[in-house]
Amino acid sequence: RDHYILIDFWASWHPESTAEQDSLVRVLKALKKEKFQIYSVSLDLSKEDWLKASDRDTTQWHQVCDFKGWNNSLIKAQNIHTLPANLLLDKNKRIIERNIRGQELIDKVKQLIEEDKKREKEKKLREKNAKRKKRKQEIEEMLVKFRENPKTMTNVAMYKAYRQTQQIYQANIKLLIY
Repeated sequence: RDHYILIDFWASWHPESTAEQDSLVRVLKALKKEKFQIYSVSLDLSKEDWLKASDRDTTQWHQVCDFKGWNNSLIKAQNIHTLPANLLLDKNKRIIERNIRGQELIDKVKQLIEEDKKREKEKKLREKNAKRKKRKQEIEEMLVKFRENPKTMTNVAMYKAYRQTQQIYQANIKLLIY
């Protein structure tokens, strides 16, 4: 996908991590127009406790729980031993930050999105310039053909296009910038 993802680890029995869940509401509001999603992974062992806490905290993002507690495969794979904990993933699902919170998280995601926009703008400009360069080359090839055999231009529209192109080149005006 094209979103940055925060994976937040918490448990209903851990007061600090439930408080962190509450603070994520502010983060989500600050980034609601951005390409950002939150997934909360609970370390609860009881489905009832998890449902009660996740319903109380928020329904604004994805809440998951496998009821394995500290035996959760992601917890083990990422070597997480304390709560609250989180991972910020880039668009390629690589971890770019750990345990980033509050305004620092908001600023980081906004910075990443701005960098993405800049890269996208540069990419579009390169594509546009490549198209212009190709079009210029086509026009130059067409001019060569027309100069070699102007009698073959029986179509009035083609002749007008040829004359316009010739006038542009004669006036040394760069129609196509690259």
